[in-house]
Amino acid sequence: MKRVVFAIAITFVVSVLYAQKYHDAIAFDMKGNVKECTITDNRESFSSVAKYYFSQSGELLSEIDGSSEMEVYNHLRDSKGFLIGYSIKRRFGKQHVGDYEFEYNDANRIKKKNFRFYSSIGGREMTETTEYMYGEGEVFKTVSTLNSILYYIKSFDNRGNWIKRRKIIKDGINYDEQRLIVYWDNNVTPSNKLNSNSTSTSANSSVKAVFHGTRVGKVYHIPEDSRDDYDLFLQCNVTVYNIKGQQVQLTAYVDGPTRGKGLYAPNGRHKTSEGNVAIGGVLNSRTDSDNTRWPHYTLTLPFSDLCLPDGTHTINVRWFAQAQGKFIGNSEFQIIHFTKQGKEITNFYVDGGEETPGF
Repeated sequence: MKRVVFAIAITFVVSVLYAQKYHDAIAFDMKGNVKECTITDNRESFSSVAKYYFSQSGELLSEIDGSSEMEVYNHLRDSKGFLIGYSIKRRFGKQHVGDYEFEYNDANRIKKKNFRFYSSIGGREMTETTEYMYGEGEVFKTVSTLNSILYYIKSFDNRGNWIKRRKIIKDGINYDEQRLIVYWDNNVTPSNKLNSNSTSTSANSSVKAVFHGTRVGKVYHIPEDSRDDYDLFLQCNVTVYNIKGQQVQLTAYVDGPTRGKGLYAPNGRHKTSEGNVAIGGVLNSRTDSDNTRWPHYTLTLPFSDLCLPDGTHTINVRWFAQAQGKFIGNSEFQIIHFTKQGKEITNFYVDGGEETPGF
């Protein structure tokens, strides 16, 4: 009798765990237990960035489209746990933006996506429909109400997800897109436990980054230009040598008043695996030159993500460059002072001025 009760209990636990397992990444053409995904492209005139964040149980949590950070809610799923719809609203301001709907084919790949939203012109509700058609091998096509796009997959990671593809639009525009995918069972988020000795040189000494200058400031929150939310504006001027055709990760780490001790904010959106505040991105170096310079690489970090109480604060910001999984250079520290009262940020100033030489 005891053995039967034990078996029933185990079955119940396994069923509960399975019920908590979602498959939301499949709606974005990914498989595996994805933690976050960053999509970038190599357009010279205009580069876009999209990010998606998932819980350990596989649920889509939030997304960033360009500079607009969205909260995800109202998840809808079928009996298999596949995401068939969700809504998005702006993280700051909480305005409803739109609703997504998904359909899948027999191979459990995305077949159709609808996005319903209100047009800023006339306030009319509109729907953008995208259909996915998969060809032989590493080619597939999307046709939407806005465009027809052909994709050629160039490379995959060891989980079978594409990480580089060529995007060809019908009007002749074409460029590469890259995905940096982090998995829950293989967290590659950079550690904030670094010191100047460990980052000033690289194991591969031929590849190095030189920071010519950095700049910080306070700006109104970019997505809505809201007058009661502020972002920390971060910009660097950096050259990476002997990096032809490779990817570079640039990350700004935020320390507290003590340099080298990361600002701990486990409830913030932008943080390392240890919970310390950091924000960064992956860039593509030039293919026609050994060296690539990014003179005005810019990021914005909401002050709310610092998770600081009201009062007067001092923080230190330092940039690091990484390539091939190794740190290849860092900037000097910038010391930032400000007063926080609710959403207001006042008395903002930077030691030595709001920027360092190099711009």
